[in-house]
Amino acid sequence: MGEDELQSAVKTLVTKLCTSEDFLNHLTAAITQTISGKFEKEIDELKTGNKKIMKIMREQEGIIHSLVSKQDKYERIVRRRNVRLYGVNETQGEDCARKVIEILNDKMNLNMKSHTIENTYKIGRFEVNKTRPILVKFSNNSYKNYAFSNKKKLKNTRIVMREDLTVDQLQNMKAAIQKIENYGKVWTNFGNVFMK
Repeated sequence: MGEDELQSAVKTLVTKLCTSEDFLNHLTAAITQTISGKFEKEIDELKTGNKKIMKIMREQEGIIHSLVSKQDKYERIVRRRNVRLYGVNETQGEDCARKVIEILNDKMNLNMKSHTIENTYKIGRFEVNKTRPILVKFSNNSYKNYAFSNKKKLKNTRIVMREDLTVDQLQNMKAAIQKIENYGKVWTNFGNVFMK
C-alpha cells in the first residue's frame, strides 16, 4: 500500500467517523465528561475558597463593628464636656474664649469665669458674611451641664447652643428630624435623641 492509498484510506475512515452519529455522540460525551470533570474539581476548589473568604469577611465585619462601636464610645466620652455655639458674629482675630464668656455671662446670666472653659475655637474656614460655629470645651461636666441646661436663655438671640454630637448621634438626630418632619420637636440631651 502506497502513501497515496494510505492517505485516501484515512480520509475515507475519518469521513465515515465524522458522519457517524453514534461516533459523534460518544466523542461529544467523552469531551464533555473530561471537561466537566476538570471544571468540577476547579469549581469545588473555588467554592471551598469562597467559603473561607466569606468566613474571614464575617469575622472582619465583626471586628470592624466592634471597633466602630468602641470609637463612638470614646468620641462620646471626649465630646461629653463640649457644646457648639451657632450664630455668633465674628470678627477677624477676636478672642474666642472671651467672646464665649461674654455670651455665657451677659446673655445667659451664668456668672462663669475663664477657668470654667478649657478650650474654644471656631470650626471651619473664615468666610466674609458667614458665621462659623464655636466649639466650647468646658473644664468639667458640671459646668457644661449647667450651661446647657440654661440654653433656653438664648431663645431671643440669634445664638443657638447644641451638644457636640458624634457622627452616629448626628445621623440618629437627622433620622428623627426626617421622621417627625414639621409636626414636633427633636432635641438631644447627654447625646440621646428625643422627639415630641
